[in-house]
Amino acid sequence: MWALSFGIFVSAIAAAQVAPSICDGKTDARAALQEILTRNAGKTVVLPDGAVCLITPVADKTKFLSLPAGTALRGRATLKVADASAPYDSVIYSASCNGCQISEITIDANVAKNPIADLTGIYAHARTEFVVFGDDLSRS
Repeated sequence: MWALSFGIFVSAIAAAQVAPSICDGKTDARAALQEILTRNAGKTVVLPDGAVCLITPVADKTKFLSLPAGTALRGRATLKVADASAPYDSVIYSASCNGCQISEITIDANVAKNPIADLTGIYAHARTEFVVFGDDLSRS
């Protein structure tokens, strides 16, 4: 049984399927994805297969998405850093990621459109894909 609600498909097996319209590769999907991740904390969130989810960083450029504890982010999709998003610290961040899982996701840092100006820039903003803290972390 599926129901479309707020850009996600919710199934009876506690997995939220992100609607393909959110990850169209052209429109910034960060706010919608973050809202879905937050609303489905502790569950599985599945990105649409083959989709490109264009994302911009939060205002202070520390991260793009925060992964809540116990949440699994899956799907054969690409999280693509938007042009001119640099400098930034991380794409996916979690201060308490106990039980989190990230699988099958590709991260496109879009380096050609987010060049590193000089060494001080990379020292100040490492641009890592994942920064997660917790006692039970896994990836597959």
